[in-house]
Amino acid sequence: MKLVSADELIYEWLSVKLPEEVEIIAKASELTAQWELEAYAQVVPGKSTDADIARFLKDKMEAYGFSDAWNPEQNPNVNSGADRGHSHATDKVIQPGDVIQIDFGVRVWDMWVSDIQRFAYVLRPGETSAPDSVQYYFESSIGGNRVALAAMAPGVKGYEVDRAQREWMAERGSEPVMWSTGHPVGYVAHDIGPSLGGGLLEDPSSRPSVMRPLKPGQLFAFDGFHAWKLPDGGLKTMSVEEIAVVTEDGARYILAPQEELVLISSDR
Repeated sequence: MKLVSADELIYEWLSVKLPEEVEIIAKASELTAQWELEAYAQVVPGKSTDADIARFLKDKMEAYGFSDAWNPEQNPNVNSGADRGHSHATDKVIQPGDVIQIDFGVRVWDMWVSDIQRFAYVLRPGETSAPDSVQYYFESSIGGNRVALAAMAPGVKGYEVDRAQREWMAERGSEPVMWSTGHPVGYVAHDIGPSLGGGLLEDPSSRPSVMRPLKPGQLFAFDGFHAWKLPDGGLKTMSVEEIAVVTEDGARYILAPQEELVLISSDR
């Protein structure tokens, strides 16, 4: 008798989702994105805070009987200032000229989770659209997301997806970003499966998770990045986050991706 490790069997079982599971996560993600847009509609510049948006989304979860996709103290993360990574929403007052990030996820039926980011810009008095610079950052972000999606296919390794976006970021003049392009999602926000990172490493094999090949049925939450320096020297990053499922011949979004920057009037 020979004992054989069950690691790969368990890995396959946890990382590949059934079509029915993909549908459940898609519905949860659609609600997540919808609520983020509804939260932006509540913003009153000069009065509303990042924490106000977070409370609005917490109330939505409670009303629907959902729970948090990750640490409740950091979900949702709402950030109208410089980058803070994964952290709690603060009492910072939202001002005209701010770019706002919502990073939010819900858990449904105590089993499946979503992880979606949407971005908005607060118009200054007299503005009817975002400045050219902010629009450029946004278009670069969603462009990077599309590049990452196009790189996904069965057999492709995680670092190759990340590398494709890093090349796009360099072309677009983005500041460096420390975070990986994406991660598996499903039963937890950072699930079992290949990591979409390591694209800048000279030897990606030093991170085994990025050497894993993508397989049909795996789901990934992944960002499109563009980072720039703020006048005070801080860094701000657009990181529009979508979820895609790997198919037999590529990958597809499981919900409609963000195509336009949400604009918030300062006249409210």
